[in-house]
Amino acid sequence: MYTAYYIVGTLMVLSVLYFIFIVPKMKKKFENQANEVKDNLKGNEETERSRLLGDSNALKIISDRVSGEKLIGIVNTMEKRDMGDLLKEGAINMGGKVLGKVTGIGVTAQHNMDVYFVALTDKNIHYFVCNEGTILDHMVFDRSNAKHLSIEKATLAANYTGGSSGSDNFTFDYDGKKQGFYIFEFFARFPSDTGTSMDIGMSNDKIIASELFSKPFYDAIK
Repeated sequence: MYTAYYIVGTLMVLSVLYFIFIVPKMKKKFENQANEVKDNLKGNEETERSRLLGDSNALKIISDRVSGEKLIGIVNTMEKRDMGDLLKEGAINMGGKVLGKVTGIGVTAQHNMDVYFVALTDKNIHYFVCNEGTILDHMVFDRSNAKHLSIEKATLAANYTGGSSGSDNFTFDYDGKKQGFYIFEFFARFPSDTGTSMDIGMSNDKIIASELFSKPFYDAIK
């Protein structure tokens, strides 16, 4: 019994030490990497923008779809879902847990395998559903019919409405209906990634994409 207490105590101490010493070092390392990438980007913005828009592992499939329009910005977003989708997913996930407890047979919970983007152009607002370099769905909102575009920090309530409290809420009125997307200021995934995996080898490109595409998106709305 004492051995178990000793093991648990040791693990707790190691966990605390990890968050005190290791996590700050990792964060600092990433910040240094990001600052170095941003410094190298200065004066090369147009070259890097063209490179990412022409790279099939980066943003080419989105660039191709908005061809003929002036691309202003692109952001990572969460899946666009209405309340019916949320209730359905909640029922499936909860039902699976209950069934597993009662019968010992589990039902696989729904986990999102796709990645999502909102692109802003001079003519439209585009919503893309992608997976491993393929566009699965594409919605287009005519900007001439989109009113009251705004970005606000998402609240804790976003965790229960298909979003995340760490995201921002991009909303606009369209044909009399409020449209909303939970977006992020920093790129975490490209269309070539999936919802459960990403190419960490392209982390520098994602820092560049954040500077060249996410920031202009935010600046155009605010």
